[in-house]
Amino acid sequence: MCLCEEELEKIKDMITALRPYEEVTRELSAEKFVSISKVIPLSTLLLTSSSDLSKKGNEVACQLAQQCKKRFMNIEQNYPLAASTWFDPRFKSLTFKNNDNIKVTKEKIIHELQKMKPVPAPTDLDDSPAVPPEEKGGIWTMFDQAKKKNQEQRTSSSMVDAHIEMRMYGDEQLMSRETDPLEWWRSREECLKFSSKLARKYLGIVATSVPSERLFSKAGQLISDRRASLKPKNVNMLLFLNDYLNQ
Repeated sequence: MCLCEEELEKIKDMITALRPYEEVTRELSAEKFVSISKVIPLSTLLLTSSSDLSKKGNEVACQLAQQCKKRFMNIEQNYPLAASTWFDPRFKSLTFKNNDNIKVTKEKIIHELQKMKPVPAPTDLDDSPAVPPEEKGGIWTMFDQAKKKNQEQRTSSSMVDAHIEMRMYGDEQLMSRETDPLEWWRSREECLKFSSKLARKYLGIVATSVPSERLFSKAGQLISDRRASLKPKNVNMLLFLNDYLNQ
């Protein structure tokens, strides 16, 4: 039953090779932090880590590196993953291995930004009580026509605005890994109005199904043979309180 020296060395290699995968699993299983934007960076780091260990003669790491190359080959072409990584001020395009993929991602983001219509300001409303009815038309006709033309030009300039916001965001320096990307975007809502909305759309995606599976596990622990008469609304409330109080 005793392990020989060769078997002990293999176990050590396995522990060394699998340690990064345990770390990544914990990172992506989080439910109280943004996780979707970490998928591409962590897949890149996993491949690099396994490749480095395989060069040192770790056979397990060599097999893992081959699987990473096979499974993550086209991960940067997954638009939701790529967009969430770009919109994370901690990563942006730093962890992309292929510049063509980030270029395509930016083009799709700009296209989405162009489709987002600006909300008209209250001063744009024609039925504003501040203007007496008798002053509409007449001498104001030329002004109203110029204003309408200006608004049409403003709408047609959405393409320019999208490029401006993308360039402004790209010029921002990378944040530390401890930064909350959602809080960062909240502080930029004024200057990056449309980009912040799109960022929340993609950064709010959960990377894995682990959080929902945790919820089902809690429900299974809550409902038992001795507590089978709980009403659904009470079960929901107990699950909510359990999750809220554990934060």
